[in-house]
Amino acid sequence: MRDNKAGGANNNSDDMAITVNGTAGPFVVNTPNTNVTWNAGTTQSVTWNVAGTTGNGINAANVDIFLSIDGGNTYPITLATGVANDGSQNIVVPNNQGNQNRIMVKGSNNIFFDISNSNFTIGTPVTCVANVPVGLAASNIGASTATLSWTAVPAATYDLRYRKCGTTTWTTNVVTGTSSTVSGLTTLTTYEAQVRSKCSSGSNSAYSASVSFTTTDVQLNYCTSASSNVNDEYISRVQLGTINNIYGAQFYSDFTAQSTNLAKGSATAITITPTWTGTVYNEAYAVWIDYNKDGDFTDAGEQVFSQAPTQATPVSGTFTVPNTATNGTTRLRVAMKYNAAPTSCESFQYGEVEDYTVNIQAGAGDTTAPVITLIGNGTINLLVGDTYNEQGATATDNVDGNITSSIVITGNVDTSVAGTYTITYNVSDAAGNAATPVIRTINVTQVSYGCTSGITSFPYNQGFESGIGDWTQSTTDTIDWTVNANGTPSTGTGPSSAFEGVNYVYVEASVQGTGYPNARAILNSPCFDLSAVSEATFSFKYHMYGATDMGSIALEASTDNGGTWASIWSQTGNKGNTWQSASINLTTYVGGSVKLRFNRVTGSTWQADIAIDAIKMTEGVPGNGCLGGITSYPYTEGFENTLGAWTQSTADDINWTVDANGTPSSGTGPSSAIQGTYYIYVEASGNGAGYPNKRAIITSPCFDLSGKSSANFNFSYHMYGATNMGSIALEVSNDNGNTWTSLWNQTGNKGNAWLNVSVSLSPYLAQSIQLRFNRVTGNTWQADVAIDNINLTTASTVRGEVIPEPNEEGALFSLSIYPNPVKGEVLYIKTTLDNIPFTLINITGQQVTKGKISTGELDVSELEAGLYVIQFHVNGTLETRKFVKD
Repeated sequence: MRDNKAGGANNNSDDMAITVNGTAGPFVVNTPNTNVTWNAGTTQSVTWNVAGTTGNGINAANVDIFLSIDGGNTYPITLATGVANDGSQNIVVPNNQGNQNRIMVKGSNNIFFDISNSNFTIGTPVTCVANVPVGLAASNIGASTATLSWTAVPAATYDLRYRKCGTTTWTTNVVTGTSSTVSGLTTLTTYEAQVRSKCSSGSNSAYSASVSFTTTDVQLNYCTSASSNVNDEYISRVQLGTINNIYGAQFYSDFTAQSTNLAKGSATAITITPTWTGTVYNEAYAVWIDYNKDGDFTDAGEQVFSQAPTQATPVSGTFTVPNTATNGTTRLRVAMKYNAAPTSCESFQYGEVEDYTVNIQAGAGDTTAPVITLIGNGTINLLVGDTYNEQGATATDNVDGNITSSIVITGNVDTSVAGTYTITYNVSDAAGNAATPVIRTINVTQVSYGCTSGITSFPYNQGFESGIGDWTQSTTDTIDWTVNANGTPSTGTGPSSAFEGVNYVYVEASVQGTGYPNARAILNSPCFDLSAVSEATFSFKYHMYGATDMGSIALEASTDNGGTWASIWSQTGNKGNTWQSASINLTTYVGGSVKLRFNRVTGSTWQADIAIDAIKMTEGVPGNGCLGGITSYPYTEGFENTLGAWTQSTADDINWTVDANGTPSSGTGPSSAIQGTYYIYVEASGNGAGYPNKRAIITSPCFDLSGKSSANFNFSYHMYGATNMGSIALEVSNDNGNTWTSLWNQTGNKGNAWLNVSVSLSPYLAQSIQLRFNRVTGNTWQADVAIDNINLTTASTVRGEVIPEPNEEGALFSLSIYPNPVKGEVLYIKTTLDNIPFTLINITGQQVTKGKISTGELDVSELEAGLYVIQFHVNGTLETRKFVKD
């Protein structure tokens, strides 16, 4: 080589050796190799023929990929470096638009390369829309690695995240292509992965549904060991646990397909039987187990049996699996050698070697299945478009301890499609005991709206004097309600006349298979618009006379135009031949619209006609409750050597007793209070005195719930004894004890433990009520039931703010919006929670926008004048508010 420096040039030279290997090549670029168009920002695949260049003395494990924009003269743009020489690589097309482009694939740190045969075009960038990627799948799953791939979202990059199933922490990788290999995984562990797309504009999609995969076990390579002559002697039978293998002569036999379980800490016998084809020779024996699964038999204690040279047949011994052995399958090796002790890895002349599989398990007698516990709620309610985040579960075993990492999660949730989805959790312990699978239900529903065109003027009355009026029969039930006057056709049931006027409605239960059993009759109310009232009460008369098993009736409410229904009042059984009164506080539903329905299900008899009359919807709340009493909350009562403000009934058979320590009867009652020293209980001893069918009633003081937005009655009960120990019920009265409604009840033995109960008193807000425990003994003395640790908690309504409600962590949640109407550009939102998801809907039901409230302000400057509904998604429930934009 010569340079041309002015004033005197210099020459220099050097030598290099190039080796041409005829067994490798040709190394050829396959794609792109025609005049295709690749849009800037998209992910494309460059392919080439490896042609043996990863071996054959070339050993190019990696390649570099370059781009030319001048028809192949220069390659200044690097697309990828040091990627695997496996024939394919995804690249992101740079924004170098033109039609003089070519690709070079070159061996890293080598001189061989190939370029594409023709120019291709780089087009304008594709607009990125951050859609949820689809087609996420796992492949090439190994002991510590797995490849995850998905379908491309044009012009997007990706966040790929993965974690062990049942844990909460994600590992997130940024990926430019449509596949990625994750490493550093734990063997025999189930993982879940999700992917989302990202656009350079800053928008991100939701994460995809999870895909799960389980890593494999580490593949171990054991040393070889074999004889070279089996003409005179060989192993003909091996007996160990469930292995009982009889086989012919071989130098080495791979019987690893045969396995048996070995329990830690238990003595196990092994028997080896030789066969001599002629002369009987002295044979030595040895057995090894790879206890720590490290691929050899050289660790301390791994030789579990040895026998000096002998002509005895068979030979036997016992060994005990140490508690330090690694659980799971591992290798067992059996060797027999002529006249000398065998070693685990050797070649010798006379004898035989056989390999088997053993499964190391927890100590013998482990027949108890592990227990799976869900993290979070068993039922999750989402709206279409929400993100489902897998919360996982934990698993514990009586022997293996925490085996959460072994949980296998199956199922998929697609929040873009309304429906009910299930996620199933399974796990087995080392002994093979399978847990009872646990299922989480995810309900994905469309955003729903309340009913419209309803009753706005109150009081509203309906006596069915002109048919069923504005009420409607359901088309999804079994039988209809009937307008009637005077008595019903059946004897011994139904009213003889209306409560008011001439007519009433009722359900005729006659004719088996038509009217009973389990026939349903639903009567739907019109829409009640309660947006302009502050308090509301729905009252009616009902007649429930007939046989004991005459079925049930419930009043149910819907705030989503009949999409879902919640029971707000119900009754079962015979109430006597008289009209009964019911009055339900609907203050919970003010500020919106609600539909009601009577849901009647017949029992096992025709003698079961139930009637309704004198329906009223009024502003205000029910009156005629008790007077005085408790007004300051929380209220607590622990019966510390006194009944406090509670009183014994004079209309029952026996009394409740204040007690400490255990009750006098054995095998029943608590041994101590759950809090403090004392509790109250009913002593069931004495045939004819304490049982059978003896009633004990204790009544609370009056609770004034006026001005309260929520109320919960909590207590602990102990119900331990014989199976037929009777019943206990918590009942409520809002008419000063004239009538009582059951809120909660239990029957039978619940075990020797205090149990906790929380009962919502929401239907009785703004009323004065009394509660009572109604205990009826069974047919045995072994039936003492106790109560302790009573407390009643409330939250108060604050003018101008929404009713506080407990959130999932137990803190109070509140929400208010102002001003209303909005005359400016900002709607202010005051809340005790951060980042609440919301959806804004116009009066026609169209979604205007959605997002999260993070600043306490919502820009409404672009909204047209009119009425709007804003829905807040709080802890799986929907809070709806309305406002007017001027």
